[in-house]
Amino acid sequence: MHTEHLTMTPGAAAAGVLALAAAAAGLPGSAGAQPVSAKPLRLVIPFPPGATGDFLARLVQPKLAEAMGQPVVVENRTGAGGAIGTEFVARSAPDGHTLLVGGASSFGLATLLNPKIGYDPVRDFAPVIQMIRSPSVLLVHPSLPVTHVRDLVRLARARPGELAYSTSGAGTPSHLSVEMLNQMAGVRTLHVPYRGSPEALADLRAGNVQFAVNSLVSSMPFLQGGKLRAVAVTGDRRSPELPAVPTMIEIGFAGYEVYTWFGLAAAAGSPRELIVRLNAELNRILRDPDIRGKIGAQGAEVVGGTPEQLGAYMKSEIARWSTVVRKLDVKLD
Repeated sequence: MHTEHLTMTPGAAAAGVLALAAAAAGLPGSAGAQPVSAKPLRLVIPFPPGATGDFLARLVQPKLAEAMGQPVVVENRTGAGGAIGTEFVARSAPDGHTLLVGGASSFGLATLLNPKIGYDPVRDFAPVIQMIRSPSVLLVHPSLPVTHVRDLVRLARARPGELAYSTSGAGTPSHLSVEMLNQMAGVRTLHVPYRGSPEALADLRAGNVQFAVNSLVSSMPFLQGGKLRAVAVTGDRRSPELPAVPTMIEIGFAGYEVYTWFGLAAAAGSPRELIVRLNAELNRILRDPDIRGKIGAQGAEVVGGTPEQLGAYMKSEIARWSTVVRKLDVKLD
């Protein structure tokens, strides 16, 4: 088994990073919120309702509206592995009112796999804040005789190119995560891309595909009640929500660490003062025990931090995924 180290963790997740003293100093909280303008803030999700980014945006939406003193609307713009909604924000007016709730696929993967995509994940965005991270989970349909990753590998070797896996789109982490497994285990499986994780998981639930690797946040509703079976998680430690499920590293896939993460960014050139205020308010919102509890219940953890930390993390993720893409020689379907 090939076990070359392919780490994709976000560096230090920020327990103490949430304190943003310099940026937060003197900024109004919800009690005396001064609206930036009468124009609503738009949180654009490049994936369908029910996906991780959608859950996150709708969770913080009411508190952000209260904190900013102006309307906040959530808008789903789906397709092309997240590229359509991401490009929409990149090309929006640089006034800080149109914000992308995006992750690894938006901020790097799509452009690594398709140079024709019309935006640059670093040049065209002003980072605001990294909000959460979550491990992914390897899922199988309950009808499949698989309770361990070795069972899945055995089936894939016996039926080369036949076992089908669903993803939230070509070039997304859910796609590359399975390609990593294929490469490490020396097997071939069939990729079936969808417009987002809700559709990918629904079709797995229906038995139209056999397995998937998807974010724990999106997968939790399907794991409850045994709709799908979890056989491994992709973090560097077991998930508190799935304590009996081993990590890929425990199983023997050294270096197999994949985290789904989401951050907020505006179009490049957006006003610095608005970026700073949004960052401070969201750090405060993410510290709220109710918000943290709801995020934790879905198997994710709060990160927070400064715009500069998100910018640096985006660049590090692009570098890491570039190595993976070259190693696996993945092409868009």
